[in-house]
Amino acid sequence: MANLILDWSLFGSYGSSLNGGETVDTGGVSVTLDFEAQDEGATATTDDTSQYTAWGDPYDTNSSLALYGAGGEGGVDATSTTTLSFSSTDSAYADEVSNVSFRINDIDRGTYEDNHTDIVTVLAYDADGNAVDVSFTTSGGQSIDGNTLTGEVMDFGSLDSSDPLGSVQVDIAGPVAKIEIQYANGEETDQQISLTDVHFETMEASDAPDGYVEGTNAGDLIDATYTGDPDGDMIDAGDAVLPGEGPDDDIVLAGDGNDTVKAGAGDDEVYAGGGSDYVEGGAGDDVIHGDGDPAGGGGDTTETSRESFNWSGLDDPDCPDFSIGDGDDLDGKTLVQDTGTVTVTATLQAADTSRVDSDYDTAYINVDGIDGGDETVNDRSSLRSYDNDGNGDATYSFDFSEAVTNAQFTVSDIDGNLGQVSVRAFDADGNQISVNLTAGADLILSDEDSVAGDETATGSDNGPPTDGDNAVLVDIAGPVSRIEIDHVNVGDGASQVNISDIFFDADGGELGGGTAGDDTLIGGDGSDVVYGGDGNDVIDTGAPASSDPLPDLGYPGLFPADPDPDNDRDSVEGGAGNDTITTGDDADTISGGAGDDHIDGGIDADQISGDAGHDTIIGGEGSDTIEGGTGDDLIYGGLDPIYPDSLNISDDVDLVPDNGRDLIDGGDGNDTIYGQDDDDTITGGAGDDVIDAGIDDDTVDGGTGDDTVTGGHGDDTITGGDGADVLSGGDDRDTFLGATAGDHIDGGSGGHDYDTLDLTGSAPAGGSLSVVYDPNPENGTVNFFDGDGILTGSATFEEIENVIPCFTPGTAIATPQGERLVEDLKVGDRVITRDNGLQEIRWIGTKPLSGVEMARLPHLKPVLIKSGALGNGLPERDMMVSPNHRLLINSDRSALFFEEREVLAAAKHLVGSDGIHEVDVLSTSYIHFMFDHHEVVLSNGAWTESFQPGDLSLKGVGDAQRDEILELFPDLANDAGIRDYRAARRSLKKHEAKLLVK
Repeated sequence: MANLILDWSLFGSYGSSLNGGETVDTGGVSVTLDFEAQDEGATATTDDTSQYTAWGDPYDTNSSLALYGAGGEGGVDATSTTTLSFSSTDSAYADEVSNVSFRINDIDRGTYEDNHTDIVTVLAYDADGNAVDVSFTTSGGQSIDGNTLTGEVMDFGSLDSSDPLGSVQVDIAGPVAKIEIQYANGEETDQQISLTDVHFETMEASDAPDGYVEGTNAGDLIDATYTGDPDGDMIDAGDAVLPGEGPDDDIVLAGDGNDTVKAGAGDDEVYAGGGSDYVEGGAGDDVIHGDGDPAGGGGDTTETSRESFNWSGLDDPDCPDFSIGDGDDLDGKTLVQDTGTVTVTATLQAADTSRVDSDYDTAYINVDGIDGGDETVNDRSSLRSYDNDGNGDATYSFDFSEAVTNAQFTVSDIDGNLGQVSVRAFDADGNQISVNLTAGADLILSDEDSVAGDETATGSDNGPPTDGDNAVLVDIAGPVSRIEIDHVNVGDGASQVNISDIFFDADGGELGGGTAGDDTLIGGDGSDVVYGGDGNDVIDTGAPASSDPLPDLGYPGLFPADPDPDNDRDSVEGGAGNDTITTGDDADTISGGAGDDHIDGGIDADQISGDAGHDTIIGGEGSDTIEGGTGDDLIYGGLDPIYPDSLNISDDVDLVPDNGRDLIDGGDGNDTIYGQDDDDTITGGAGDDVIDAGIDDDTVDGGTGDDTVTGGHGDDTITGGDGADVLSGGDDRDTFLGATAGDHIDGGSGGHDYDTLDLTGSAPAGGSLSVVYDPNPENGTVNFFDGDGILTGSATFEEIENVIPCFTPGTAIATPQGERLVEDLKVGDRVITRDNGLQEIRWIGTKPLSGVEMARLPHLKPVLIKSGALGNGLPERDMMVSPNHRLLINSDRSALFFEEREVLAAAKHLVGSDGIHEVDVLSTSYIHFMFDHHEVVLSNGAWTESFQPGDLSLKGVGDAQRDEILELFPDLANDAGIRDYRAARRSLKKHEAKLLVK
């Protein structure tokens, strides 16, 4: 290889202008200089002024390229972009070069009279356009943020290109095909920097590695001795050249044939290709594909897409069947959104929800600078974080199912009441990475953590949410897997900020090519990613037995806790075929794919999906999440059945009672499920399932089909679901929720025996039920009747000590004819109101919720208000209402706190008062009725509200019912009409209502 120099004298006599660009040959490699003046008066000129060089530097002290800028407009303003492109003029040399080095001198900032700030960004690219690492060595006079240098040393008139304080050494290992130098000014007056001669090494055309170890279409042995790659790449030869790869991070393209691949050390990627292959990833965090090559062949990258987490695309958190609406309360919610390629999980948590409100906001905000790609950047979609009385704070986190890049969003309205916002970002391993904040003029940036660069913005003046002076643009290059945003009120007044939609680049990650094969894929040490592809594969990502894997939680007297619970967290996709998958230590993620798979998750809390086929799944030690998928699956939540039952230890003597709390869903098919040790949650799903929950306090739902369920030892909660089920509680205090025709329920008699059969919601729709006891009162029959009183079926029970037939069957509404059940009311009926006498019902709607929906949406559980819970003996009887239904509160406390004796409070905000609590039911229906105006009516003797569309929103009642309301009340089709349909009383917010909870 030859050492060549881009000597600026090659462009002619010093003082030559290169504004128009030019190409010179350095002796086998030509260099093309392109110059783009982005500010008026910017120039590029060769210069022989004295340059600083350190002892031992090879650079000519009187040869440079001077880059000049005539001055900016205030703020960061682009001056020029200079590009150096390399191209071979000698067949012996490649078009890329390596070991590039040069100095940039005179990077500084001016004084008040000469207020310039030099900002220089150096980027490098290989021949495929991939970014190449650039390293800087400074004298301390500059700050570094990624690839950007900013002058910090002050020039009081004597600092020039010969001063070491203004000098930065630039080194680029390469391979390099292009270097781009972006010059900008952070202030207003003129500026100049100088580039020394550029030194570099040629690369031999025949020997230039491309970063891929390629096999043939025959059966290859690809290990550290393999020399068959056409470009000379080898396993563990320290020759990795692609950006982001360590010396021994190999990328192997084995090709067709029955190959054996041993990737050895480093974080390797192996594409086994067609054939029945054997792959060992070896040490390091490896990615193994049993079939196929990277999309596009060797060296091609997968296509990225611009996607976004957008607040306006969320479901209503309280009514998921409908879209989110302005002002919807998001406090404490966990929100999940599929953006197309990745899934984003947002967790919204205020330290004190009585002081900080988090809600969806459609007010205009500032979104300047966000690159939405093909997506529209919505300036009326944001999360509003509002602290009402100072010293409150909230943290909002966003987790991405796959790492993303180039994330962008704004935080607006960071105002002078000392609102403060901090942004942190983390990679897939939990390491904090840098963020870049571009702040408005009224914000103060600071670095409050251990990662270089400012991450905190504090307000110093007030302005609306649209004001760019009070907004910050956040850029995160990534790859990023988690973003955290803190809103802290460091003052003593109210503070509000608005967080925009979050945009990012997601990798499509498609695989192409390759044919099916029965592969053997060995992950070895490290956190491996393995794709089996088609065929009957054997996949083992567990660490060797010699590494002594330990459970994360440990077990006193037997095993210490794993000191590093994240160093073997594997991700496996078996693909099509009958695969055998073993993952061993740490919390692994496993997808069996289609076929009859055998999956053993090993120790720790794994996530396992069997997918299609008749799978056998063993969760092993740890609190696993298991989904059987379709097919007749055999599932063990705990240890492999080869181990004795004595290892399943009841909680009363178990030293670690939470290392086997499994969440199991059998899915479709006739499944057999064993929960085994600890408190499991098991759902059988569709089909005739056999479920043995094992020991401890389990929760079991048989789902649809004729199931056989055994609770076993412990205080179990069992729901049979649809179908004729056989339910056995086993030992201890079991609770059976509901019954259907054909069920047989046996509470069992062992242990601390006191079993309960709760028949709430079990009566047929419009019908009823009765309980007939045998001479032994613990045995009996439940008879089910339709609306005409005709017997439709029966269930039997035995060894049940306590039967709960039902809650209050309906709410009674006061009418001129006396109290009538709400379900019997119809349009045109007159009802007694508190404010306006007798009023006719204009509209009635019903929202039924099935048992499945109630289990999936527990926040929609009804609220039970016991007789007398509202004071003065009201309500007169127990009643159940929807969580958002508002009740009239008339008390001294409401007068004291709100200067109004009568206020309305949502039932869910009163939970915690004596006699008011959420209840578990198998199904329910929420009935709404509406008058010409919002009214307060008598319900079971207590005053409660009628339906108010302005509060619950019209979208919550479904399209057909909404159209019916709009036909009756056309003014409600616009915001003004909804506002005019005012509440009958002041409606309390959550933190206000909590003041009334006793």
